[in-house]
Amino acid sequence: MKEPIKARLLKATEASLRETGARGLKARQIAAEADCAVGSIYKSFSNLEAAADLVIATVFERLRATLTAVDHTPNAPRDHAIALSAAYLEFARHEGKLWLAIFELPAQPDTPEGLIRQDALAHVFAEAHKAVATIVPEDDAADVTQMIWASLHGLSHLEATGTLAGGDPSVTNALARRVVEAILEKESPQKETDDNR
Repeated sequence: MKEPIKARLLKATEASLRETGARGLKARQIAAEADCAVGSIYKSFSNLEAAADLVIATVFERLRATLTAVDHTPNAPRDHAIALSAAYLEFARHEGKLWLAIFELPAQPDTPEGLIRQDALAHVFAEAHKAVATIVPEDDAADVTQMIWASLHGLSHLEATGTLAGGDPSVTNALARRVVEAILEKESPQKETDDNR
């Protein structure tokens, strides 16, 4: 017995994003892989990009689970933040072209699927925010979380495209650690106290 059409379309969409990235997302190809008519895409989702939004939402759910699983030692919050950063980079490597495609396909906030994707990303940020808020003032935690996210994404993208040290993960890991440590050092209250002495 075949899977429901919607499930087959989601699998085909994910496979396409993994193989060819955002640029290779084509309705006819997705329908052929799912063994259904092209019209089935538009009966099942708002549009083809909305199917991608649902796939991306599941990627964010996996990322959140990955971050949640990172060991947390309460008396070592900076070590926890560094470990979360390393987990993020490893996750991005594992997802490959699918991870890069996420940032080439903006969410569609006016569709149900786009809202599901945005909600899944918000849960990822909430997980990261919890860690950052143990180090920097709560009022700054959201901005610092965004800064770290942007920095890590930039490094992972440069690695994935071979632009950074030929794509050597060890170089990316070392730079990521230094970047995250520098951001947290700059934004933490302890730094301000030391500067005022």
